[in-house]
Amino acid sequence: MSDRELMAKSDDEQSTKSTSSTSDSQSGDERLEKDTETGEVEDPEEAPSTVSDEGRDSPVIKPPMLALLEPTEGQYDIVLVHGLHGDQQKCWAGPTDEDGKPTWLTEGLAGNPPVARIYSFGYSLKLDSLSKSPMTAIHDLADLLVNELYEKIKDDPTSPFRPIMFITHDIGGVIVKEALRITFLEKTNYNWLSIYTRALVFFGCPHQSIYDGSMTDQLLPLVFQHGPPSGKLCLQDIVALGKGIEELNASFVGLQASLSMEIINIYSNNSAPKIFDQVSATIGLPYEINLASSKSHSELCRLQKEDAIYRKIEDRISGSAKGMSSTSGVDYFHTQAPQSLSVERSG
Repeated sequence: MSDRELMAKSDDEQSTKSTSSTSDSQSGDERLEKDTETGEVEDPEEAPSTVSDEGRDSPVIKPPMLALLEPTEGQYDIVLVHGLHGDQQKCWAGPTDEDGKPTWLTEGLAGNPPVARIYSFGYSLKLDSLSKSPMTAIHDLADLLVNELYEKIKDDPTSPFRPIMFITHDIGGVIVKEALRITFLEKTNYNWLSIYTRALVFFGCPHQSIYDGSMTDQLLPLVFQHGPPSGKLCLQDIVALGKGIEELNASFVGLQASLSMEIINIYSNNSAPKIFDQVSATIGLPYEINLASSKSHSELCRLQKEDAIYRKIEDRISGSAKGMSSTSGVDYFHTQAPQSLSVERSG
């Protein structure tokens, strides 16, 4: 059965289920899923908010967390943002790592002695229970990522701002690109993030389409990677997500003339299951580095220090951090850095 047929079947099955009613004006897209054991409604509009703009709370999916992994010291920061079905730590662990600890990161890229701190951003994005468009939810998560980073670094007694490297997997890369977009274009007084981001590593991240509608076809295997969703999910939501990703990539390509970042795309050439091929998993910039891997999509970011791709990433990331003094961020911190961040999506 194809992914589109599974989508149709999921819609038919869910049409027979009763849903919670929150208001007389609730549309078909404002779907709530109720836990039968706790009786709690898991809805972004009801979730705790960590961002406000003049008293207005911004809805979130779940309270995300930016966790500091080992080591706790370093000259620059590496920030991990997992994919749609990932988690903060185990999804990065290699096949020989014990206790789910990603040693290629904590003992490899971090250096010995440590040259980098490693943070991991955790979030939950349930596409089958959103009361907003998927791209709006991604925008909110990007907003929260910037806030979480700012809260972690603003009280650093040595150097509040230092070079940042992002390592991402599928939708995590979309969140990071949106974070860079909003801090560079919408709220320029918050552009410390785009200034200090030195490298972006995308593992199987959707960027661009081959033809009209191809991004939807590429997203469906990801959404259904672990079977049909348990909640209500419309094909229109996936189509809208695909178009939003394409528009974001076009905007991001335009930003690169003003930014200085190493960009590495890693895509899978494994035949099954095929999620994001070489074209869709590359941005389309002349200087980006594109690397093919024989691993499946879910295994792409599970590296070992012996892997050729790991050695390439290590070389490029360490090179990006050199030549940029983290102490230069002190002046920026005192003169321009915000006390808080809240941005609204334009348009």
